[in-house]
Amino acid sequence: MRFIIYIVVIMVLMLSVRTYAEEINVIANKSFPVNHISTQTLKEIYLGEKVTEGGIRIRPYDHKNPKIRRKFLTKVLGVSEDGYNAYWIKKVFQEGGIPPITKPSSDEIVRTVREDTGGIGYIIRNEADVSGVKILLTIDVGD
Repeated sequence: MRFIIYIVVIMVLMLSVRTYAEEINVIANKSFPVNHISTQTLKEIYLGEKVTEGGIRIRPYDHKNPKIRRKFLTKVLGVSEDGYNAYWIKKVFQEGGIPPITKPSSDEIVRTVREDTGGIGYIIRNEADVSGVKILLTIDVGD
């Protein structure tokens, strides 16, 4: 009987780890003027179409980790990484836009967003300590 209980507990733990790994938290500075964001607004921010909120200049941060970035781009923005890069090359040269700044890790994104009033970024849920920032949206990016 104990063996069955152990197996069930292990399976539940494995499923919860997979769930966390399949969710992205969109985080912002505590002073960011909104407490929730839609995926459409998030898309506008990461495509450089929305650059201010409540008088604050928005500074989006991209994740360098290719797996996390790919999930964010495909599930949230609906574009491939090549399409996203091509979009920003064109936007920079034709409109003078500023692409999101890439940070090497979730910890670095949290640290930077914490220090930047207009900062917004995305991380895998529970991958970093999010104290000092607020979570605007949690997105399921599972396959």
